[in-house]
Amino acid sequence: MRHSVLSSAVTTVTLVLAFAGALLVPGMRAEAGITDTPLPLLNGTDKAKHVYSVVGVQDETNQYATIFNCTSTEKPGGDTIILGVEVFEFHGGLENDVTAGVGVVSLNPGQNKTIGTQDIASFGTSTDIAAASVDGGTARILATSTKILCNAAIVETEGLVPGAMMDLPVYKKTKQKGY
Repeated sequence: MRHSVLSSAVTTVTLVLAFAGALLVPGMRAEAGITDTPLPLLNGTDKAKHVYSVVGVQDETNQYATIFNCTSTEKPGGDTIILGVEVFEFHGGLENDVTAGVGVVSLNPGQNKTIGTQDIASFGTSTDIAAASVDGGTARILATSTKILCNAAIVETEGLVPGAMMDLPVYKKTKQKGY
């Protein structure tokens, strides 16, 4: 009896350690992504709202990038909106830090700005996220106000005139609506 209890305990401890070890294997990261990552403070000071989500984010240096183009719909004389884009890799890992101002811009009423995963001269990006290579990622568009309109696209980065462009769907927070 004593041998079977000890054997059972050793087996249980072995299984627990094996499972814990599997969690630490490189390349098997469990990340949070757009729904579970806490909302940050934009520039470290401004409370963010999750306004839109984008799926299909892609970035490959000197080949293609994703741009996020947003316009403030505040009326003249209204508040300046702080806008940020967080990019997540396919496994949910965050690529940039909006609390440090990476991927963050200010929008005056009626103003339009473009944030890119790379600096793209042909689109006049206002700031770039400088993301590592992103394949099948997602993004959260965050702002201090919901009074913004945005679109997103994957674009070629070579040359002064982009040769190809593909629109990406932009969803209100995490809600997808049918067409």
